Amino acid sequence: MMEKIEENSFNLSVSRYVENFEREELDLNVINAKVKYLEQNLSKIQKEINNYLD
Repeated sequence: MMEKIEENSFNLSVSRYVENFEREELDLNVINAKVKYLEQNLSKIQKEINNYLD
C-alpha cells in the first residue's frame, strides 16, 4: 500500500484509493408502492396485536 501512496505523490485523497461505483437508478413509484403495502400490513398487524391485548 505504501508503494501505491508513494506512486500518487503521497496524495491521501480517498478518491484515489476507493473504486468509483455507478449509482443505481431508483423508481420512486415502485418504492412508494412498497411503502404503502408495508404500511397497510403494519396497520393490520397492529390491529391484530391490539386484539390480543384487549
